[in-house]
Amino acid sequence: MENLFSFKVKEGQILPDTGTLKSLNWKTVGNVGLEETAMKLSDSHVDMELEIPDDQLTEFTLTLELTPDQVNGNKQMIFESEGKPISVYLDPNGNLVSEIESDQGMKTLMSSEPMPEGRSSTIRILKYANGLAELEVNGKVMASDANMGKINNWGKQQFRLGGSFNGSASSFQGSIAKVEMENEAISSSLMQEKAKEVKILSEKIKSVLDIQNARIYIDFNEGRSHLKRIKQVMQSLGIKSIDDLGTLKLEGNKSIKPGDVLIGKKKYNMEDVWHNWAVTFNSASITSKVDILNNNLGNAKSFNHFEIKKTRVPSIPDILNRGGTRRRGLNLGSTNPRSTGINLKDLFKETDGKVELANKTDFKKSFEAINPALWPTLTEGFHVMGGPAVIGQRETVIIAKKIDLTNVHLEVSADVETLTIYAEELICGPDAWIIWKRPGGFTPARTDDPYLNGLPNYDRSKRSRDHNNHTGRQGGRGNDGIAGQNGAAGRNAPNLKLWVKDLKNLPNIDLNGENGIQGGQGQRGGNGGNGEGGRYGLVWFWGSCHIEGGNGGRGGDGGNGGNGGMGGVGGNAGNISIGVLTGTLEQSVTNQRFKWKNQGGQAGFGGPGADGGDGGIGGIAGNGEDCKGARNGDSGAKGQRGYDGPLGQYNGQDGENEFFQFTQADWDEQMTLPFITSASTYEVFPGDKIILKGNIFTNADTFIYDGNVSLEKKLLPDGTMEVTMPADAKGGSKLIYFKRASDNVESNRIIIRIKPQLDEFANGLIPGSVVEVTGKAFLDGAAILINGQSLPTTVSNGGTKLSFTMVGVDAGMQVGVEKSLQVQNPDGMLSNTRVAKVKGVLEIRFKYGHNNLGFHNPDIGKPSWDTFKATFGSSEVWHETIDPIFGHPILTAAFYAFYHYFLKGKGDGGLATGFCTSMSAKVADNMFNENKNISTIQEADIITELTGIHGKLLSKESLLYFHDCGKRAGKNIETTIRQIETTFLKGCDRNNSPLLFFIPSGEVWDSGYYDKLSDSHCIFPYKFIYPDNHPGAQLSADGKTTVNSLDGVQLKVWDCNHHDEDDCFLSFYLENGELRYKYDKKPGFTLSNGITIAMMSNGAYNLADHDMPFSGPLGLSTFVLDFLLSPADIEITDAEGRKTGNFDGKLYSDIPNSHPCYLIPGAYLLPFGQSLTRNIKGTANGIYTYNSIMPDGAMIKLENIETKKDERDILMVNADATQIRLKSQRNKPLGLTFSRVIENEIRSISIKGLQLHETEDVDMTLAPDLSFCRFANPKIMSEVTVEATVVDATKAIKSKLMKSIQVQANADLVFAMSNWKDMNFQLDSIAY
Repeated sequence: MENLFSFKVKEGQILPDTGTLKSLNWKTVGNVGLEETAMKLSDSHVDMELEIPDDQLTEFTLTLELTPDQVNGNKQMIFESEGKPISVYLDPNGNLVSEIESDQGMKTLMSSEPMPEGRSSTIRILKYANGLAELEVNGKVMASDANMGKINNWGKQQFRLGGSFNGSASSFQGSIAKVEMENEAISSSLMQEKAKEVKILSEKIKSVLDIQNARIYIDFNEGRSHLKRIKQVMQSLGIKSIDDLGTLKLEGNKSIKPGDVLIGKKKYNMEDVWHNWAVTFNSASITSKVDILNNNLGNAKSFNHFEIKKTRVPSIPDILNRGGTRRRGLNLGSTNPRSTGINLKDLFKETDGKVELANKTDFKKSFEAINPALWPTLTEGFHVMGGPAVIGQRETVIIAKKIDLTNVHLEVSADVETLTIYAEELICGPDAWIIWKRPGGFTPARTDDPYLNGLPNYDRSKRSRDHNNHTGRQGGRGNDGIAGQNGAAGRNAPNLKLWVKDLKNLPNIDLNGENGIQGGQGQRGGNGGNGEGGRYGLVWFWGSCHIEGGNGGRGGDGGNGGNGGMGGVGGNAGNISIGVLTGTLEQSVTNQRFKWKNQGGQAGFGGPGADGGDGGIGGIAGNGEDCKGARNGDSGAKGQRGYDGPLGQYNGQDGENEFFQFTQADWDEQMTLPFITSASTYEVFPGDKIILKGNIFTNADTFIYDGNVSLEKKLLPDGTMEVTMPADAKGGSKLIYFKRASDNVESNRIIIRIKPQLDEFANGLIPGSVVEVTGKAFLDGAAILINGQSLPTTVSNGGTKLSFTMVGVDAGMQVGVEKSLQVQNPDGMLSNTRVAKVKGVLEIRFKYGHNNLGFHNPDIGKPSWDTFKATFGSSEVWHETIDPIFGHPILTAAFYAFYHYFLKGKGDGGLATGFCTSMSAKVADNMFNENKNISTIQEADIITELTGIHGKLLSKESLLYFHDCGKRAGKNIETTIRQIETTFLKGCDRNNSPLLFFIPSGEVWDSGYYDKLSDSHCIFPYKFIYPDNHPGAQLSADGKTTVNSLDGVQLKVWDCNHHDEDDCFLSFYLENGELRYKYDKKPGFTLSNGITIAMMSNGAYNLADHDMPFSGPLGLSTFVLDFLLSPADIEITDAEGRKTGNFDGKLYSDIPNSHPCYLIPGAYLLPFGQSLTRNIKGTANGIYTYNSIMPDGAMIKLENIETKKDERDILMVNADATQIRLKSQRNKPLGLTFSRVIENEIRSISIKGLQLHETEDVDMTLAPDLSFCRFANPKIMSEVTVEATVVDATKAIKSKLMKSIQVQANADLVFAMSNWKDMNFQLDSIAY
């Protein structure tokens, strides 16, 4: 049974499901209220557009779950089609009626009794293949018709849920939870029998696993629905079938981190067409070899073979201009382009078993065309992947045909939200475990308060006779300490989805929730006041005692210690869902013994009670030399220790245990749902921006926050989506999802935690006074931290105001000493830190000698494979290099070579002029994270870390972002400064702390762009200084930016080029009404000199996941990366003549989705899957190397090519990089390397000895798997060396073989590899 469509409500959200239908478009009309599990309809309805094929109407079940508010008085339409093949309604008497149009006419089924009012009912309309139709209400057949006949075709039409199309009935009044249709009729009696079987199995599973809850779904549609997400993961990784994968064997203790993707080696199922042709070619006669070449690897020389008359094609301009110098003039001309070439096989036809040209003119035009868009392709179904991956930072996926976990311990990071394991077979030993690492936590103790000490606190000294009271007075009792801060909740355990077709055994599982964090210690009680000293006695003049001295006063009792804080609530256990093939559940789960733990975490222990205050010391007796009978006062009693705090209010929730079954058809199904894979950060302030990765987003998609708030959004150039949190966001955990515009299908939910945000604090902290602070997202129970120690607060004004009583003063909290303030919400989220405000200044807490690095900006880096992994993430680099199918090891290796060249620094012959960005990012990250003293760190101890951070400038995100900022030129100055000012004003943290960049400006840059890059720079801003009489920073009404004047404002910065100077600052001024800047340390940094400024947060640059420019499934896969090592420039044109590159000293990026790479001279991101022409122009005498790296695993490299100033070479490449043409203006040697990823192999061919010729093209045709290739050798006999290399990435085995051959003039070099594993290849010279 398959689901045709489903439309239901769950957790207050409408969840449409297209099932096996092509689409389901829907909209609500009127006020449709959403309850937890149903939609409330009152004069409102839902319109749906469905296309139900005729073959699905032979047998079906239509199910509705609804609750009518009333059942008499009016006809109420429940479900109706616009063309009226079906309608379901309540008649005026409350009877349920279904009308269905068939070839027997309009058939009516009517219940014999009214529907129950105010109670939920399940309605089922069943149509059987034998013609029987039944109407069921709550499992009881209310009407039937044995001769329903054949249902008339429904086709594509509108359906209305809860209303009528023609007004013949009133709208339904009540709630509807679900409407769905399945392509099989199963009666309620049969469902009840299945339910009994499921109940027996459920009890058996609960007994075996020793768990309290286990839900088994008998509805296959539930299993199918859950498979959608897994199918989406498969699609994103390019896996069509699980059968394409091999075994993944894990060993020992394996740490599972967010974003990890572990994949079994892929089997290779590609047809061995090219390999077979290579084998055939090697054993063929010379005549047959020519036939094979021209039928399979055609090029322009194939005209001779097919005896086509060589006449000029008028649309092809003359590309030769032979003057007296015999230098070749290269004219690209103009043509009518196609986006991709036709397939080579389309140029041929078979007649009577003989292959011949289908159209000679088309063949000639295709190969003679100077526009590579017209050239044929050799690959079938050439496909360009679009959009970022679907596997995010908080998810981990393990996928293979067979997964071997024999005695493996998988330890899942606490930051992983879901671990998905997907396989046909899972093998586990008795000691195999899936566990997670609990992060733990700590609750700070309450700070001591001297103001709690008892008053009066007397002078204990003896008193003279002039005092009235004889005996000293008792000291005051100390005040009781306050209770400790409550502990934070324990973290929730990760969820586990285990979907295995053949589940023979299970690992032990421990996904218990974390225990609540222990509460904080209470506040120590105040000390008792000291007793007063006794009065001196009275002595006779002759020296004896007349009246005894007074006794000393008793010391006051100490105050009781504060009780400990309440423990935190336990974290929820992970939910476990098991999916297996139908009919195998019982044997999979009950035929073995293993441990299954997913209970909620225990409530945290209460914090320890604090000690009571010491009793006051008694006063001294008033004894003297003669009167000695008085006694000292007793010390006061020590205050009682506070009670330990209570346990947390409750334990965490036990995890849900769900068991699903799916059919083989479900398993093989390919589906895609919208999905958010990751966010740039998961902890934000109100109003912050975060960047989401996921499916291909569009500007029309709607992003929803906390159930009903539409977020402000911006689609970024790299395909990610920037969304802005509401400025008035409340504290706590919130859900975000998006609704795809094309079909209104909703994505998964991700959790964002809103942090409290503390406004500037302008007043002083007066001991004993009530202090008020303002901000956002304060939660009841929040604490204020004064220099890291906790005080209780009162929250008001909807979480925007917080008040507390400031403690007194002791040695650790002296008057006049600067104090830090921070708010901690009960969920453990910390606010930004504030200090007392100085008038005319807006700053974050930066201190020289503590927060700055203490060495000058170095010009030599330390790049390595480890820093490469640190830059781009070990999971992505692993994926791109070790995983030979879904990653791009050739691309990664080539890009690593450039990465290394860039980051070794100018001092070592590289490109990077310094490491300012990484140094600034390090300062920002440390300041808002650990805040250690980093001023004493030596360069040698940190240069490796700085190299890895600095490498993020080469990521796709950085390259696109800075290109976009640079194009805004002067307009970006005010935008940038207001971004920084707003962040300072609203509150800085580790994520949003700004980094300030100097970058080249302009839409089209001049040739000095890369010279300016050597002066480009990154600094760390920390203080705004406003001129006299300036009101200071002021937020706009919506809180999104500042509105105050910036004229005359200074911004102090830390500059690693002046690492120990505290006088670095930017000055801002107005010029013709627009904001401009000057930098005191670098007068050349001005807009007039082509330098603007930009801001990127530490979170976006340093903390967020960064992708390599070409990254495949784990990143954006729509870019080709071209880079050229000088002395030369690249001019790139597409089929329509649009430009990207350096044209006569101007840098263009007119080709859609193309970008000059910030900081990388001669490097460009280009759109993938397009035919492009590269014109390589020499800038001086020397040699250049050109690389083109493509996300489908292809690489083209021209090596050590001679060039001269203004000399041009032209490289033309078709859509799938199987047809390549090279042109040159003079004869010179040519070095080539081509690489591909095939199966688990990395294959490459390097050729030396071919020649570029001034009058002839060098045409190359490459089989997609590199088994069969031909290379033209114009007019010059050449001694050619070919080296073939293959690397088995799974075994790290590398093989290579070199052969040489003499290639005749005007002949083609043919490379035919019979067997890549044995390196058995043959070289031929085929003359024409």
